[in-house]
Amino acid sequence: MALKYRRPVSVILVMGMTGAGKSSFIQHLTDCDVKIGHGMLPCERTSEIGFYSLTLGNRAVTLVDTPSFDDKNRSDLEILQEIIYFLGLIYSSTSVKLAGIIYLQRMTGLGIQSSARRCQNIIEALCGKSALSHLVLATTMFESENPWEEERIVRRWFQYHWGFSLKSVAAVYRHDDTKKSAWRILNYILSLQGGMVLEIQREMIDQRKTLDQTFIGQQLLK
Repeated sequence: MALKYRRPVSVILVMGMTGAGKSSFIQHLTDCDVKIGHGMLPCERTSEIGFYSLTLGNRAVTLVDTPSFDDKNRSDLEILQEIIYFLGLIYSSTSVKLAGIIYLQRMTGLGIQSSARRCQNIIEALCGKSALSHLVLATTMFESENPWEEERIVRRWFQYHWGFSLKSVAAVYRHDDTKKSAWRILNYILSLQGGMVLEIQREMIDQRKTLDQTFIGQQLLK
């Protein structure tokens, strides 16, 4: 089964932990009534995939609000299977292209949690190194108003916790929870040449591996 549209569609995954601002980011772009959680109750979380469409000139875009990997009511494996199913539909389609991933990272309370580290490991394993060139990191909820201090904190934080240089990703943006900021990030990711092919798509579709045989599957099943 594959997704079929009358015209080409660019798909962008919006990812991040609970409370990073995924839903409000999408709301800025689509004006849709997206349920916004504050990380206090399980019912406030993005518990299943949501799809939000918009048109930019002649270009059709679908933003995909993905579940967070820090949901205590669902396992990482269950969430991953839901995301992978959708990624398989995209990969098999001739009219739908994965344009990239926007990963929102809250920069308040920077003490690293095990769930944050696990989530970032999953994203890296999901993408594979070759796809990082279409991954945009968007920082949210900064406490500092000093741009030089912010840049230093971001660079050190991502290099330490993500384990790779920021030069590996497409770009790093400071998202200040405004429409202007959200559109700037969206326009940038849509300007990137070519589509994004994830490691998990290559493994499960091209190489016909089962989830437990993939790199990310082996990491989760350890």
